[in-house]
Formats: sequence, C-alpha cells, structure tokens
Amino acid sequence: MNRLSLFILLVLVYLGLSKSFAPSERSTPYLVNEQVFSSFFQGAPLSVILTDRLQTGFLIKTYFLQLRVVQGFKLPETILVRTSYDFWQKNQHNLGMSLFRRDEKDGQSSAVAQPAGAIFLADPSYGYWELASSGEREWHFHNAYKYFPEYLGWGEYKPTETFSKELKLHLANAETYYGDKKQFGTDGTVTANIFQKRIYKIIDTDVDFKRHLKKFFQVKMANDKTRDQVQP
Repeated sequence: MNRLSLFILLVLVYLGLSKSFAPSERSTPYLVNEQVFSSFFQGAPLSVILTDRLQTGFLIKTYFLQLRVVQGFKLPETILVRTSYDFWQKNQHNLGMSLFRRDEKDGQSSAVAQPAGAIFLADPSYGYWELASSGEREWHFHNAYKYFPEYLGWGEYKPTETFSKELKLHLANAETYYGDKKQFGTDGTVTANIFQKRIYKIIDTDVDFKRHLKKFFQVKMANDKTRDQVQP
C-alpha cells in the first residue's frame, strides 16, 4: 500500500471516528433558530443561557449550542441542541447571554439576546436594591435565591440600578444589550471571568486534521526530495 492510499484510508477512519465521538444527532433536539424557542421551552419564569458553541465533522459539519435553563423554582438544567449554521454563527458574540426568557407575571417572552437574569432583575419577588459605597444601588437576591448569581454567570458582579434601567430599555426596544461597560457576551469582562474555567470547550475537528494533513505532505515532499537526490 503506497503512502497516498494509506493516507486516504486514515482520512476515512478519521471521519468515521469523528462522527462516532460526536454528540448523538438522533437524541439531540434540533432548534433551527430563536423562533422555535417559545414552543420548545416550557414554564415560567425561565431564562435560557448560552454556555458554549460546538461543531463536529469534517466534510459534513454539525453545529451545537450548549444551553443552561434557569427557572425560578428548579435547579438549572444543561442541555445540548443541534442548530443551523446561521444561528450558530449569529451567536458567536453571545456566550453567557440569555437567548430566550419568559416572564412569570404576564407570560411574555423574548428571544433577543440579553444579559442573563433580565427577568429576575428588579423584581422584588427575587431580591432588593441596596445602596453601595459607590453611591449606586446594587441588586441582591433574597437568601432563597442566593445561588442565582452562579446559575446566571454573574459571579461576584452585582448589577446596578442604572444597569437595570438600561437593560429594561433595550428589552422594550428588542435590542441586545451587553452592559454599560460591556460586561457580558463572549468579549465581556464578567463573562470571560466566569467561562474561562468552563468544562466544555469548542470542538473544532478541522484543527487537528489540517495539522496532520500539512505534516503528511511535508514528510512526503521531504522523502521525494531525498529519493531524487540519491538516484544516479
């Protein structure tokens, strides 16, 4: 078996293995875009947060979103869904953002990306405002919801009343808001601090394949050059 045939065989094995280790497509729900969120996610209050974007495959790619579902009276749930390339690409800047939310009081929902926790913020059922040393009023959750900052990806960050008002304004106008100081989203300071330690990493099977492909042809060219030099 010559080197090229061996390489083709290795490629076929590689493609088979990459497909085998990919998340099962049969058991993974497919959400083409944000328009299907309302029918797929049930209950209220509800916030669906993007915690990772993944892709698998070489010739035929499959795109995934890892989502954390936070509800008022349940432990958060992490799910993996398949999606379209367009929606996967659309959310490249929305890591840590809430892609969908539904309010408990009026049942209204929104699928415009916003900082996680928008439906809980400034609701006296979940917390209260307290004056900070900075002179700004900061949001604190009631003890019953003390784990919400962790669930929502806030960490030690405490939203201010100014932040809350700006967020509500953007919500009303159906515009994405990344924070008054760009704290949220893929490039946000708060998000980066929280998600740099996340377990799930983006699966990009192209990277290793391209590296091995380049190495293969470098070796092949070197061998061919050596063979030409030793020929009489």
